[in-house]
Amino acid sequence: MKSGRTIWQKLPLLFGLFLVFAGPVKTQTTIAPSPESPTTRILFLVDASRSMTDAWGSYNKMAAAREVIGKIADTLSQVPKLEMALRLYGHRSYQGDFDCQDSRLEVGFRPGNTKAIKDVMAGIRPKGITPIAYSLAQSAKDFPQEEGARNIIIMITDGVESCDRDPCREVELLRQNNVLLRAFVIGLAVEPSKRDAFDCIGEFVNAVGKRELNLAMERALQKVLSRTILRVDLMDDHGKASETDVAMSFYGLPGGALRYAFMHTLNDRGLPDTMYVEPILDYDVVVHTIPPVVRKGVVVQSNQYNVVEVPAGQGTLRLGTLGNTFSYRLQALVYREGERETVHVQDFSSERKYRTGRYDLEILTLPRLRIKGLEIKQDHVTRFEIPAPGYATFVHNHKVLGAVFTEQDGELEEVYQLSTLPRNETIALQPGQYRLVYRAQQSREMRATQVRDFEVKPGGSVSIRL
Repeated sequence: MKSGRTIWQKLPLLFGLFLVFAGPVKTQTTIAPSPESPTTRILFLVDASRSMTDAWGSYNKMAAAREVIGKIADTLSQVPKLEMALRLYGHRSYQGDFDCQDSRLEVGFRPGNTKAIKDVMAGIRPKGITPIAYSLAQSAKDFPQEEGARNIIIMITDGVESCDRDPCREVELLRQNNVLLRAFVIGLAVEPSKRDAFDCIGEFVNAVGKRELNLAMERALQKVLSRTILRVDLMDDHGKASETDVAMSFYGLPGGALRYAFMHTLNDRGLPDTMYVEPILDYDVVVHTIPPVVRKGVVVQSNQYNVVEVPAGQGTLRLGTLGNTFSYRLQALVYREGERETVHVQDFSSERKYRTGRYDLEILTLPRLRIKGLEIKQDHVTRFEIPAPGYATFVHNHKVLGAVFTEQDGELEEVYQLSTLPRNETIALQPGQYRLVYRAQQSREMRATQVRDFEVKPGGSVSIRL
């Protein structure tokens, strides 16, 4: 530690600076950080199995855990809107009993329970096994059902799961059910071959001595209690943070649940505005340009000014028509060049920003128009216009079977099927030559087929009586 002050001295100051920005645990409804502090709840999940009596320097492991939790409880009792609870496992049955349900909430969440936590820790005598998965599953009942609370588990253990259950699955269920925001695991000299078993539970630190134990707890509590400022720079193709007015989504890791949604903004000085986010989480960040930009695994540091640069250069595509404006709604499907996944559907007589690069367009005219390799440049408006269509009206007072075709390289391509019902039928067609093939529905002879060629001119109209 760079400062001579211990974490236990610094924590009240850290929390005094803490502006809460967490948003509710039920992240599917979270939009932007609430300025009002939610309750923070920390459940200490402590291993009290037989191996916790093993020597650990001048201590045994349980004595070290007892001391550090006592200091934490004293310090956190001074923090407003924070509650603690204590669950132990491996402390009620002997190792030979192999009790896979040996876990109990010894001190529940409530204000002013510091002495109760210290008293229970002082009286505990380790003797059983390590039912970690069962303890995690039971912890779902320990946290009060309060929307907006920040639920944290800090687990201290010296061994892995003893029973035939999967801790990873239990933690994932806690996250899916919006019970748990984050878990921290502090190992007490856990064997190197077993450390990977804790990666799925939460951030794991292996303490090989008392000093490392204190440092691990300090890091965990700094993340829980500190404030974090984040700035997202949307970089244009010239290396400047000039892009803005784009929505951004933040998905908390682990778990991937939506935590925040912001509309990116430049402040009065023309710089990207800052936001408060949970330092307790890492994030996948999605910038909702067209197509979106995804930054995975963004790590934010507590008590720091974090800046994340995202390449997001954009230009504008303006779609329009030459000549007379037509009345029906015309749209274009937009793809990345050479790809078949639609990135956007844009109306004609409109403009829209896209990330710089080349795009293919499929314009939903009759017949469809396909445009390849249209380039979008930084801060440039790319204009694309098509001829105004004309109109063809088919007048049939009896039931018909028929279709409209174009001829491409000697082959007919169907453009439109006529309605079989007697009616006047008007459609908009791109300028060009067309062929109508039809017959009366009641006719049973192919020689009754009629073929009519006709031309559609820009903005013009043609009427065909069948």
